[in-house]
Amino acid sequence: GDSTGAADGGNDLAARHPDDADTLLVLGNAQDILDRPEADVTLRRFLELAPDAPAAAAVRERLAQRREAERQ
Repeated sequence: GDSTGAADGGNDLAARHPDDADTLLVLGNAQDILDRPEADVTLRRFLELAPDAPAAAAVRERLAQRREAERQ
């Protein structure tokens, strides 16, 4: 898939549906693949909305990895 297109289109969709966890997960993953800094905010918002979602553990792990990478 086209991660850039997903991130750009996802931004529009997330703006219209800021409380849709699935939209935020897809957008956050696309932003993460592109190493965009806003991925952290998007993925944290996903966790706020859906802390028990099946993807939540993987998202927490990815956020921890991103934080570790920033420190290096």
